[in-house]
Amino acid sequence: MQHVPKQGGPQQKKLKTTNKDSSKDQDNDEHAYGTTGDKNKSK
Repeated sequence: MQHVPKQGGPQQKKLKTTNKDSSKDQDNDEHAYGTTGDKNKSK
C-alpha cells in the first residue's frame, strides 16, 4: 500500500516539470521570432 502513493508523487512532479520545460521552450521560440521580425523591420 505504501509503494503506490510513493510512485504517484514523483510521477506528478515529473509531469509538472515537463509541462514547465515545454512552456519555456515555446516562449523562447516566440521571443526569437519576435526579435528576428524587429531586426528585419528595422532594415
